[in-house]
Amino acid sequence: MTEADRPAREVEEATPQVVRRETAMRALLSAARELVAKYGVAGATLSRIGEQAGYSRGLVAHYFGTKEKLIEALIWDQRETYIRLLQQLEAENGLEKLIQAIAVYVDAGANLQTYGRAYFVLRATVYPETHPNTDVADYDRDTREMFAAFVRQGQLDGSIRPDVSAEEFAWCFRGLGLGIANQLYVSSYDGDIVELKAHLSGMLRNWL
Repeated sequence: MTEADRPAREVEEATPQVVRRETAMRALLSAARELVAKYGVAGATLSRIGEQAGYSRGLVAHYFGTKEKLIEALIWDQRETYIRLLQQLEAENGLEKLIQAIAVYVDAGANLQTYGRAYFVLRATVYPETHPNTDVADYDRDTREMFAAFVRQGQLDGSIRPDVSAEEFAWCFRGLGLGIANQLYVSSYDGDIVELKAHLSGMLRNWL
């Protein structure tokens, strides 16, 4: 929980110790994100994270307990950032919000920075059979719910056909966005990014 998430009374009563704790946790999450993006989850040790943030390994363990808990907190932080981004999309209707959202995926893949790189690394933690990371699945679910809400908004404002299944489209749209971002990151794209966005925009208009 960040200071912005705290009830007003708790913020008013925040002590210097609480503020220091929040500052340290934000710095540790930022360091963890950078190290996960650079070295992978295995290489982002508690010692490295503490050193990167300017704190001791013991403080990392004190605030997060274990590395697994820190990774969970990082995934949640990534989720909150992305959901806020979707909520801030400014468009006149539901269809245009989806077009803006797919452009976010294109930009993320074409100009992959620490945030996006860390996300793809963290996403891989969902696959191990013995200890699958369910936080990634929760992240996907919440994102699909946002996309489904855009479809329903579009059906209300007339920009999207009423026969489109919001839930099924959300599954397809999430997969489309992730696939495009991943391809742009992994492979060298020689085309025009603006034209790619225009092509995707046309596809969405035809589909919906």
